[in-house]
Amino acid sequence: AEESTAERRQLDLRITAGLFSQVRTHVEDFTRGEEAGFLICGVNRLDETEVLLAREWVPVPENALYRNTSGSVLSWSAEFNSSVIERALTTGAAPVLVHSHGSPRPTFSDDDRLNERMLFGTISRLVSPAPAGTLLLGDGAADGSFWLDGQNCLRFRRLVILADTIETWASVVSGPQCTVPRSRLSRQNAAIGPARDRKSTRLNSSHIT
Repeated sequence: AEESTAERRQLDLRITAGLFSQVRTHVEDFTRGEEAGFLICGVNRLDETEVLLAREWVPVPENALYRNTSGSVLSWSAEFNSSVIERALTTGAAPVLVHSHGSPRPTFSDDDRLNERMLFGTISRLVSPAPAGTLLLGDGAADGSFWLDGQNCLRFRRLVILADTIETWASVVSGPQCTVPRSRLSRQNAAIGPARDRKSTRLNSSHIT
């Protein structure tokens, strides 16, 4: 019964137009290649929907970002990753990774999916009961994948931009079914995040491995 309830749950992300402008300005600037950052979001849990309200934008600084030769983001420093998790834990917030491929109809790449499984399976357990996930921006549409307590089981429904006139970016795909992430080789995990993050006082020694 627990699994079927989780499968039905959907997720909306709400953001003010001013904050969204900051996000787009950063992630849609491909001068040096792909850019990325995290939204730190408050969580409102309704009967069948997780509603995230973006509070803060934390771009990955250039000196913490690692790209491949084509300019795609591969990873960022352990120190930056730790700071984002601590920010989320301090306020009970949900961390959401945001980037763009510069495509109007966004689709996660194979690398995106691999990195997501390695990163958010663990992060979503650390920040539980808040969710965690990733958002890929297009133009008037978005793709999202969200995790709750180690499972990729929240269906991203829409991105809502709050201004005098409310704008909605719908999901380009239907969401995943619940899946339990498989263990990965430690050398793969080291490529995307830290090996020594902790869940503050709630977990004495939780590691991203």
